[in-house]
Amino acid sequence: VLRVATAWRLAASGRGLLLHAAAVEDDDEALVLLGPSGAGKTTALRLSSPRPAIADDVVILTAPRDEAGRWLVHPTPLWAEPRLASRSARLSPLPLAGVLRLAQAKRPAVEALSAAAAAACVLAHAPFAAGGPVVAAHVPERLARAVPFATLRFALDAGFWPAVEAWRADSR
Repeated sequence: VLRVATAWRLAASGRGLLLHAAAVEDDDEALVLLGPSGAGKTTALRLSSPRPAIADDVVILTAPRDEAGRWLVHPTPLWAEPRLASRSARLSPLPLAGVLRLAQAKRPAVEALSAAAAAACVLAHAPFAAGGPVVAAHVPERLARAVPFATLRFALDAGFWPAVEAWRADSR
C-alpha cells in the first residue's frame, strides 16, 4: 500500500518518481541501478561493497525545485532483502550521480544512452508514471535530460566498478 500511495503521489505532483530499482552510495552521491527482476540489481549491490546500498528494490527520486538543484535519491524502508550486508543506515537523501541500466555480459562496459532511450528506460521501471496523470509525463523526460544514463554490462563479479568510475569521470 505504501508503494502505491507514494508512486501515485509523486506521479500526480510531477515532483518525482518511484522506481523499481536499486541504489548504491558512491562518493557522497547515489547511482541508481535499473533492470527487471532477475537483472542483477541485488547482486550488483553485493558486489559494490564497501559502497553502502541505499535501496535494493524501490527507489524514490525527487526533482530539483529549481534549475540549479539536483535530483535526489531517498532511502526507503522498502527492502526486498532487509538483511543485505552492505545496507546503509542513511536517512537523508543523496544527490543522483547517474542511472545505470543493467545487462549481464562477459566483460564489463558502460555505454551511454540517448535522452530518448533513458526516458523510455525510466518509464519501463516507474510504476504508474506511464498510465498516471498527464502531468507526470514530463518527469521521466526531465530526469533523462538532467542526469547521465548508461547501460552497464557486467559479469557476476566486482570487476565492473572501474568501468563505472571511468564513466562517472567522463560524465562530470
